[in-house]
Amino acid sequence: MRCGAGDALVINTGGQGGWLIDTGNPGSGVLQCLDTLGVRHLEKVFITHAHEDHMGALPEVLQAIEVGEVLVSGGFRGAVQAPLRVLQPGEQQQEGSVSFTVLGPEPGLLRGASVNDTSLVLRVDFQAQGGPVSFFTAGDMESEAMSRLLTPNPPQASAC
Repeated sequence: MRCGAGDALVINTGGQGGWLIDTGNPGSGVLQCLDTLGVRHLEKVFITHAHEDHMGALPEVLQAIEVGEVLVSGGFRGAVQAPLRVLQPGEQQQEGSVSFTVLGPEPGLLRGASVNDTSLVLRVDFQAQGGPVSFFTAGDMESEAMSRLLTPNPPQASAC
């Protein structure tokens, strides 16, 4: 969904439920989008990182709609007026036909990292009408941090 310069992604989990990945800026229209999609409660709200264009509308969402839990990375450094659950790499969860796997960030890469590089990295899988769908989301993680995350065992240089 377009939220100005921000990001938000809605996954309809069936019935009137859904998952939300980021909320966009304040006043982004995320509530109108949820209403249009018929989503009346969110089992999960994932906040990838603490920049306003990704979490600015969270107070609006928390005030207007029932939210089961707000999920963040171990590097999250934002102020939120709600209980947070910190996700760790390797953590997985499935609800109905929708599941997620946490890919990052790795705890060892958080020290001294920029806010973008603390972004929650997820693989989300679900069953759509046309068949299975899998996608990867990484907030605003920069390419160097992404490369480190996706290459846990880089090739070793050999001395000749």
